Amino acid sequence: MSNLSDLLPAGAGGKQVNFVASGTLSSGQTVGLRSDGKVQTITSQTGAATVFQNSTTIYISSCFDSSSNKIIIAYTATSNYGFTCVGTISGSSISFGTPSAFESATTTYISANYDSDNDKVVVCFRNSSGYGAAKVGALSGTTVSFPSAADVFNSDSTTSITSTYFSQSGNDGIAVFYRDNGDSSKGNSKIGSISGTSISWGTEVNFSSGGSIGNYIDCCYNTTDNTVYVVWQDPSSSNYGQVKIANHSSYVLSYGGSVTFISDAITYVSADYDATNNKTVIGYNNNAESNKGFAKVFTSNTAFGDSKGGVVGSAVSFTTNANANSIDVVCDSGANKTHIAYDDGSDTDKPKIVTGTVSGDRASATISFTSPVTLASTTGTNYTNAVYDSNANKVVIAYQDQGNSNNGTALTYDQSGFPASNFVGITDAAISDTASGSVTIKGGISSNVSSLTPNATYYVQADGTLATTTSTVLAGKALSSTSINLDYTT
Repeated sequence: MSNLSDLLPAGAGGKQVNFVASGTLSSGQTVGLRSDGKVQTITSQTGAATVFQNSTTIYISSCFDSSSNKIIIAYTATSNYGFTCVGTISGSSISFGTPSAFESATTTYISANYDSDNDKVVVCFRNSSGYGAAKVGALSGTTVSFPSAADVFNSDSTTSITSTYFSQSGNDGIAVFYRDNGDSSKGNSKIGSISGTSISWGTEVNFSSGGSIGNYIDCCYNTTDNTVYVVWQDPSSSNYGQVKIANHSSYVLSYGGSVTFISDAITYVSADYDATNNKTVIGYNNNAESNKGFAKVFTSNTAFGDSKGGVVGSAVSFTTNANANSIDVVCDSGANKTHIAYDDGSDTDKPKIVTGTVSGDRASATISFTSPVTLASTTGTNYTNAVYDSNANKVVIAYQDQGNSNNGTALTYDQSGFPASNFVGITDAAISDTASGSVTIKGGISSNVSSLTPNATYYVQADGTLATTTSTVLAGKALSSTSINLDYTT
């Protein structure tokens, strides 16, 4: 049976059906039908898009301050200066303070992290001299204050900067990885030790086996093994994807051999560590597959006596369309899920997200994905960045909104929301969790609503409310201010 119209004759009357409630339902509540046959309140998976920077915004990077429960977004904007803006989540919405400059000069290739041991925000970036540099800031209210001078980690032309904070047993710091254009475009790295608002940098170590690296690079921290992973595009091997594990001691990184995680040319690449499953999820754009988005699960060999290597599972596509761009992987510890945010180049570069579940081990490790969710209807996004807020249990996606003057924009995403596409009817009375109660289903007339305009057509909105604003889910036509003839055609 493909839809409810196969069950319901045209012109049906009440159409009340009893369902078991999943969660407590209020009277007159729009509900959706679950795969287990229960009904659930329709709730939005995405919050409203909110502008945090009213000018062209590029090189976006975000981190979560777990002490203040704030989102800090670092980026390049007006006059190509480096800025930060602080966001606060309430429900499904996010509000922002006033942007402030952390570097009043040309700033690019930004990477932001939160240092939980020192309660500091660390931003790595390319400065106006083209060098790799970093600043340490302190959050107060909705503003991050930074010192005027930066701590340089590479006094040569530096691009493709990525960094991660690590901490275990008091051994904490910032690991930064970068393309050293002054050193034949090799992939180099350093560890920084933070004291107050300054960083002391350790010895530079090459991770690309003496070869050059491409423009695409990312890193993450394995909290279980206390190791750092770096993934990158390798021009010396036809732009294949590489991953390498680094140990750290006395603020110096040490590497074993690299693992080729995909023997095809890649462009965008991102990785994050899933602490629940002790796995790392790598997302990438595969040039040989129409630039579709794929993911693989990487398992470290630590439990098998070798902390320097690992095994990758099979490739899993998370898109059906070509051209998945600006890919960013973020793990959601609250729901034990991994999300991948990206720009869909085959759908006017709309921002989208998929949710994955990791299973299996070593070579059999894999990830399965939900269907992509469109985060906003804007036409054109870039510099997509995602971060997990463990306090609100939501992912915050920040991006350049090309459909709105290239402004810096952000919204929240909660995969536990129940989409309006599951709409089945409206409750006739309140129903307690796990109890059975009456629902007027599609094809019937619900007389348990309010504030409608007679003869107006209503749609189910993402948050479950009824409104005349067009959405993809038609509710029906209002017969009076308190009754609606529910559409039965889908």
